[in-house]
Amino acid sequence: MPDWNSPEELAKASTAMIYITHSFAGVYFWEFATSLDFEWSYLSGQRKFRWPITVYFLARYLALTAMIGALIGYDVKSGLNCRPFFIFLQMTGNASGGMATINLALRTIAIWQRNRYVIGLVVLLIMGHWSLILQGGLLEASQVPGTGCVIVHTNVTVLTANFIVSMVFDLIVLVLTAYRLLSLRGNHQNGLVSVLFYDGLIYFVCAFLANLVATVFMTLNLSPVMSIIFNVPSTVICAIASTRAVRSLAKFVADGPHIYYSGSIAPSGSIVFRPHALPNTRPGDLLSLPTSRERQSQEGVHVQMERIASMDESVAKG
Repeated sequence: MPDWNSPEELAKASTAMIYITHSFAGVYFWEFATSLDFEWSYLSGQRKFRWPITVYFLARYLALTAMIGALIGYDVKSGLNCRPFFIFLQMTGNASGGMATINLALRTIAIWQRNRYVIGLVVLLIMGHWSLILQGGLLEASQVPGTGCVIVHTNVTVLTANFIVSMVFDLIVLVLTAYRLLSLRGNHQNGLVSVLFYDGLIYFVCAFLANLVATVFMTLNLSPVMSIIFNVPSTVICAIASTRAVRSLAKFVADGPHIYYSGSIAPSGSIVFRPHALPNTRPGDLLSLPTSRERQSQEGVHVQMERIASMDESVAKG
């Protein structure tokens, strides 16, 4: 067993961490660049801005900030105040992961029609999670001539607790979402339920595995560098999975079939099936309230109701 805290092993671990960071930064930059059309759709007015999308943008741009800062921290060999700079990077990375988790939690609240017990549980989980995130920047870094900034100490206990709580949070949100959607799916097979279920499942699997690997290395506590060597991959994977889930839902609402429920999304509600999105619905607009004339002009099977609300409207208002 090597001495993980020896100068030689610390140098090897630092080199490996630099390679891993550059690799995953490249992956995230590619993902970011190829999905900029989603941002443009809001700037150009193609999609209507609603407040839940703020969480999407925060998760996305906090991760981008963390990746750019990490490259600066590892590639600039002198002139950096290492400790505050690396604390900033740790905080932005952790905050991105927190926003990625909230992305899925908002969908769960909406699917449960703002049930106060679900809201209370989610709010408690968010508060507990963020109480750990805000403590996650406790680390020490110093400048090594010719090498740059090197991490010499990390608060492994808080970081480990942060990742464990994140995994538990994701699991609880997934179970709540799956239970609600499966109860709907048993009565009405439809594409929106499948999108919400499988996107949530994919996000959970990706986030859980990424956080699990990072947690294992933090628990082993081999050295200050090895303890956080997989934090960057975890941040990137969670950010990509979370933001893709949001974009997938928005595109489905714009292009796919809609199911309208009377008043709520309870299985007993009257429903209307129609094959295409409303002609006046902007791509990605998660609020679809058709007028009487629009309803009469649509093809398909119709049921007259006093108020028609879409399940995706609930997700948008989450």
